[in-house]
Amino acid sequence: MNDIYESGENISNISLLIKYMNNLTNQYYVQKVGGYAPLIYMFGKCYYFARGVKSVIPYAEIYITKDPLHVFLKIGNYFWDAEGMLLEGINYQTNDIFPVDLNDQEMMYFIDNSVANPYDDKYLLPLLYEIAQMADATVREDQKVKRKC
Repeated sequence: MNDIYESGENISNISLLIKYMNNLTNQYYVQKVGGYAPLIYMFGKCYYFARGVKSVIPYAEIYITKDPLHVFLKIGNYFWDAEGMLLEGINYQTNDIFPVDLNDQEMMYFIDNSVANPYDDKYLLPLLYEIAQMADATVREDQKVKRKC
């Protein structure tokens, strides 16, 4: 499968993926529970959002900062979360950010027990990877249409 995200350098396709993930989350999850997708992902589900993106962009790196507590992604040379490219708000030049090692049980315990959880996981978690796959398929379809035009 070709890399429509171009190792993280195709900012518009990554932005579309995030937009579609938010739209699909609103469509499939928020209707049942309430809320608004970027807010869900920014207040308690940032880690799950990062895992969803990583499922379709495997070279995306997941990072965490403890002050403020937030999980986000590094794709290529840029940092991303559910609101899009992070341009300010976290000083990425400091030692306050850490790559997330998905195999580090202590780190995973910290993430699981530190991130607020105001929403009911039983609806979101089963849908998350499917949402990411559907969003990725939509971005890929958009690219086919653009190439035909």
